[in-house]
Amino acid sequence: MIWGCASGSRREVHNVSDLNWNAVHGFWLVAEHRSFAAAARVLPRGSVQALHKRVRTLEEHLNFRLLRSRGIKGVELTEAGHRVFELVSPVFRDFDRLTAELRGEDAGPLHVAATEFACHNFLPEILARFGPLFPRVSIHVHMRTTADVLAMVESGRTDFGICSPPASLGNCVAKVEAPLPSAVLIPRRHRLRGGIRSWADLVEEPLILPERDSLLRTAFDQLMERKKLSRGLRLKAELSAPGLCAEAVRAGLGIALVSVGPRLRGDLHGLSLLDPPSGLREMCLAVVCQTNRYLPKYMQHFLETAAQVMHADAGTF
Repeated sequence: MIWGCASGSRREVHNVSDLNWNAVHGFWLVAEHRSFAAAARVLPRGSVQALHKRVRTLEEHLNFRLLRSRGIKGVELTEAGHRVFELVSPVFRDFDRLTAELRGEDAGPLHVAATEFACHNFLPEILARFGPLFPRVSIHVHMRTTADVLAMVESGRTDFGICSPPASLGNCVAKVEAPLPSAVLIPRRHRLRGGIRSWADLVEEPLILPERDSLLRTAFDQLMERKKLSRGLRLKAELSAPGLCAEAVRAGLGIALVSVGPRLRGDLHGLSLLDPPSGLREMCLAVVCQTNRYLPKYMQHFLETAAQVMHADAGTF
């Protein structure tokens, strides 16, 4: 293959064997992620400066511009950059697919970022089922907030994220989704033990609520605004984990709005779970990954295992 490049009246012709393929790969990463910083995070020892140097090397070799800066928004491809990107993308994407197939797709790293709730309630069972089937897979778990989980997936720093995602996922897609029930946690002899008739009835009690950056808390706050009950709230505590909420309820601080998982169901001594009144937005727990990402066999099996574990616990209490 011959690369022909025009610059004014001057024409340079380069044989493909002369190309610096590190530079081509660097350009492809930047074009794929639309950002030097995001591309650098994908490389084990990558840096923004090194990627800038690679792209400059390729542009000088080809004698035309491939990228234009968009300031803090990253970069965009020139028309020539689009054509080169379309040409080389199958090479780099299919190389990973080919090597995975040659390895039998039963070995490699697996990075999972998950919220505290997912780590404590679902990951232990998922890994207990998955690990023995793929002993040559090295598993790395990162516990993060929902926003950080999605950012890590979108940038390619982790293979999967497990969280309760917002409606818009950007450059991510939910591969597994399971309902995530919400409940009101009360002492077993509480006055509301027969059921909660309305949100107005509930807000008469001192409340233990999830932290403000959680989707459940956001949904609750929005509902209170719509029902004009916000001013009557008696907020007693904001806690990140259902287990902490259970201890706070046992200590007599109030009643708690919680997401329900297997860990809480196994720790209800002296407590009861009640259905909340109608109107609260339904939550889900999802396993997300980058859109259009190729998944080798062991990653596909991880998704299947996650689906089995998460749906097994999706029944109501």
